[in-house]
Amino acid sequence: MTEAGERRTQMLASQDDEHEATWRERALNAEQGLKAAQAEILAQRTRIGELLVHIRDLQAEWTEEAIQRITTENTTLKQRVRQLRRRLIWDRNLEA
Repeated sequence: MTEAGERRTQMLASQDDEHEATWRERALNAEQGLKAAQAEILAQRTRIGELLVHIRDLQAEWTEEAIQRITTENTTLKQRVRQLRRRLIWDRNLEA
């Protein structure tokens, strides 16, 4: 009977060790998953912050002065393009 009791004790101890190892592995996996999730959340929060800044910049109202300046620059560039086209046509006519 003593031998059977010792085998039973060893068997129970072995099962306890197996259960403990299983739980230890699960805990380690859970910790790794948590770290990965936290890193992903941080990356997404950073990206969201960047996008919010971009949206804010795009929604910023243009001042009347900026609108006038850009309109003037655009008009000047259009005139310059017309002048260059005329000159190109003129130069081609001279070569012909």
